[in-house]
Amino acid sequence: MSNDKNNIKNNEKKNDNLQIVTQKTIIVSTAPEYEIFYSEYGYIKILKEDILNDSLKILKFNSYNQSEKNNLNGFINKNNIKSKIKVKIKLFLNDRNNYTFENIDINSDINILFQKIVEKENELKITNKFNINKQYRIFSCHCKVHQININNKFYEEKIYENETLLIFNQKKLFFSEILKNSNIILQQNNSIALKKNTDSHCYVLGDFYFENGKNYFEINLITDPFEKSVLIGLATKKEPKNVNIFDVKNFYGYLLSDCKKYSRQNYKVDSSEDYGEKVKLGDNIGVLCLYNDDGVDIGFFLNKKFLGLAYKKLSKDLIFYPACLLGYCNSKIKITNDVEIPHYEIK
Repeated sequence: MSNDKNNIKNNEKKNDNLQIVTQKTIIVSTAPEYEIFYSEYGYIKILKEDILNDSLKILKFNSYNQSEKNNLNGFINKNNIKSKIKVKIKLFLNDRNNYTFENIDINSDINILFQKIVEKENELKITNKFNINKQYRIFSCHCKVHQININNKFYEEKIYENETLLIFNQKKLFFSEILKNSNIILQQNNSIALKKNTDSHCYVLGDFYFENGKNYFEINLITDPFEKSVLIGLATKKEPKNVNIFDVKNFYGYLLSDCKKYSRQNYKVDSSEDYGEKVKLGDNIGVLCLYNDDGVDIGFFLNKKFLGLAYKKLSKDLIFYPACLLGYCNSKIKITNDVEIPHYEIK
């Protein structure tokens, strides 16, 4: 009987403790929300609640990027801030036309300029038109000339009011004379790679890398890619001059003869899943590399037909080189990026 009473008391204590815990109020602090604006001080951020307060005419602001050494803060009249700017474009292609676009939303992606150029040239009935399906580079001349990420927003790249942005064709892609195995022989101004001397797999990389935006190149199969003799994809750079299957740490590719994805990370094969369609002598393999907000996606094409995404949401911090892995002696391929990006739909 005494044991029963003790058990009842212990249960009552547990219930009391439980009640005390459940009665505690958890206070969650939320970070203040800011909106970005353009001003005479450049890009600044202001508390959203201050913007919505109609009674406030003078607003407190901070620099958009507070990590900067010359961080600004102070007060500004509400009439002196704006969310739209005027941007000028200079095309270094076709007829080298100049365009000015008013009321560009600073919160939009920079690549909207491509569509605006197309619309403007249609309106003006330009004959030699800007081709939105090709690859381009955009440069800012503010303070110093530098290439900008077309997937970023205008305020992220700090595009200023009335700034002139320069648009060039993408640099032509060739195979690298340095980032290749010594058994890879380059021909025709480094556009063709020929494997010699051995049947062991050897790498050859492109002569420049991708780090933002939409990127595409094609490989033409001059020889038959039978029995794992050709793999095509993207890889991160390694320093050794002789590059083979063990030298490239991160490789994301397409094993043509076996219809499989093939990825190598940390020197181990991580993936060999079924993917794509079999290819043959003379086919063109396209490689698409997309830098998105949530990571990098990689997909492949066979003779302009999209085979779907093979790899999704890889780290945006990685830079990728076009990469080919050649097996049998006399395997031969040709690389180019001077082509339109084929139509594709991501499902």
